[in-house]
Amino acid sequence: MDQHHTHTTSHSPPHADEAAPVPGFYGDLSEKARLIIDAALDAIVGIDTGGNILLWNAQAEALFGWRREEVPGAPFTETLVPARLREQQQALGHYLRTGEGASRNRPMELTATDRAGREFAVELVITPIKEEGQEFYCAFIRDLSERKEAERRLLEGEQKFTSLVQNSSDMIAILDAGGSYLYASPSVTAILGYTAEHFQKRHISEFIHPGDAGRVQEAFAQLLAHDKATVAPYRFRAADGSWRWIESYGSNLLHDPAICGLVINSHEVTDRIRLQEEFEQKTRALQKEMTAAVIQAQESERAQLGQELHDNVNQVLTTVKLYIEMLRDGLDGPGATVGRALTHLQDCINEIRSISKRLSAPTLGSIGLSDSLRELVQSINLTGRISVRHCVEGLADGDISRDVHLALYRIVQEALNNIIKYAEADSAAILVSRVRQQLSLQIYDNGRGFDSSARRPGIGITNMRTRAEHLNGTFHLESTPGKGTMIQVSIPLG
Repeated sequence: MDQHHTHTTSHSPPHADEAAPVPGFYGDLSEKARLIIDAALDAIVGIDTGGNILLWNAQAEALFGWRREEVPGAPFTETLVPARLREQQQALGHYLRTGEGASRNRPMELTATDRAGREFAVELVITPIKEEGQEFYCAFIRDLSERKEAERRLLEGEQKFTSLVQNSSDMIAILDAGGSYLYASPSVTAILGYTAEHFQKRHISEFIHPGDAGRVQEAFAQLLAHDKATVAPYRFRAADGSWRWIESYGSNLLHDPAICGLVINSHEVTDRIRLQEEFEQKTRALQKEMTAAVIQAQESERAQLGQELHDNVNQVLTTVKLYIEMLRDGLDGPGATVGRALTHLQDCINEIRSISKRLSAPTLGSIGLSDSLRELVQSINLTGRISVRHCVEGLADGDISRDVHLALYRIVQEALNNIIKYAEADSAAILVSRVRQQLSLQIYDNGRGFDSSARRPGIGITNMRTRAEHLNGTFHLESTPGKGTMIQVSIPLG
């Protein structure tokens, strides 16, 4: 019985009852012959010259589902060939009736059907036999279903692989051990402008930029010695003569009989390299600008320091020297002269202390932001040029890092210097507060102000903005002529 089918479409082969079976054909065989025939891996069918079945071995039962006792006398072609394939039936039947045709002793493929109506591919070889004046045919039938399925899967895999290679955005090439091209994928046309055939038998060195040839040769030697190699971006000549940046990955498949070559997978990175170069150029330009700004700020600070020493400290010391000379020459009473000299000396000490405070950073390790701002404000107030008030709310000493502390201190210091130098203000206020995870700094003055929309920010304002943004904060300045200036800084905490 057929072990592969669970339902049948009929109870007997086509026209088996109308056929005239040859009695005892199978029984006339020797026991040894019957064992050999039933042990065969192929289905074996005996056929008379009228095209009717005489013999049906065990493999034929398994393949087609008909029992041996059901098929004697049934038409061979109608039993094995689907009714829809009439031409195939007629050609095979003509050969069996006449012995004429191209089927003698030659394997041919055709579509067969089993008892359940399932269609499948078989290979059929028909051999004529004559024995004791009797002529008949022996058909050897092999199921090709598994082979056809394997071929279908192989073809499908090859088609998928071919589609992937031909439609890949990467370039895929195969080189021989000497570095000559055996294959190039069609994608080279879109990327480099060449046809795939252009690379055939050409050496890879023809396309490599001389400045990158050494690195590529080293990678090629590594690929020959090992299974894998990677080539960092290198320049590859395109069809229009330009140089394209290429990055490649190689696999050594010289010992794979299906490939017998070095598989190189490459993709173009020209845009990436160009963007990287632009970024590096902008970075270098920015570094130059920052260096120039630092130098300019240093020179500006030194000039300011020299001006203050000349205008304030030097003038005060000159006045004290004059008082001392008056005492020496007896031109004035010692009481009043000494008192005035001491007052000027104290002013000189205060001025030097103020300059020192502006030049040096606060002792951040020992005091908090509130204390460091208080010292800075006191040093400014001692000069008598302006009255500065400050207030720190909702902020404990350990709430901010050293970097935030120093940045805020320098921003306040820079702002106060600008107010003293440019604003012509007589009062200023500093407010520091914490709102949840944001640290807020506000600085006001009642000076002459300026049009912030029309005036380009100076070095001082740029430095303050840079310090705030370095800590992921924001910097905002508002000023109107005659109405003073307001600075707002917000820095995230945590």
